[in-house]
Amino acid sequence: MTSQSGVEMTDKRYEMKAYGYLKLDKVKEAREEAAHIQSQDLNQKIETYEKTKKEIEETKKQVDEENKKEKKDENKIKSLTDQRKKQEELLKNL
Repeated sequence: MTSQSGVEMTDKRYEMKAYGYLKLDKVKEAREEAAHIQSQDLNQKIETYEKTKKEIEETKKQVDEENKKEKKDENKIKSLTDQRKKQEELLKNL
């Protein structure tokens, strides 16, 4: 329910709509909603979201590469997995 006729879009509504899009992993749409208002905090959160998503993907790649090795470093895999969990928790709390 992202659009409803007869409802005035206030800055707060644009902001909440942008957060909703972020929760759905729709960064492009979140940026479009943020463009309607001048919120440095919202823009910063969108940038943080994008950065964290990239970090999570990189960590996943590192774990996959480590798992493919013949001599696996279990401590490194555990460390990377813990790091990924922290990154995912950060995304949830944005």
